[in-house]
Amino acid sequence: MNSAFRTMTALGFIALLVGCGQPAYYKCNGVATHEGKPMAKLQISFVNEDPNAGRPSISMSDENGNFQMTTGANYGVPPGKYKVVIEDPTAADGRKTSTEPDYVYVVKEYSPAKSTLTYESNSHQGNYQLKLDKIK
Repeated sequence: MNSAFRTMTALGFIALLVGCGQPAYYKCNGVATHEGKPMAKLQISFVNEDPNAGRPSISMSDENGNFQMTTGANYGVPPGKYKVVIEDPTAADGRKTSTEPDYVYVVKEYSPAKSTLTYESNSHQGNYQLKLDKIK
């Protein structure tokens, strides 16, 4: 075997190993629900448990509760463990907020100060069911 062939084979093997590593972002999209009912117009944040990990991943749920997490300009969530936080974006903008009881419950119970819901980003999640049910 000539040395050029051995070098190319070794480089190909190294590239294969590097390509099998952990992705920088795992996709996460799905539906936010409360007691089986889709929850619209929520700001969903995944706040990394490591305070040095950088910005949170965020999304807004649409009218059907659908969401797709992004981190900055990237679709997805970096690997790690996160606290799930729900906020009312209309209240943050000083606009009139929903008084619907389920909405008020979810925003209160999953607020930054109270939420105990967690998410672990270790694989791609399509159709993820973010259940914001009553805390028992």
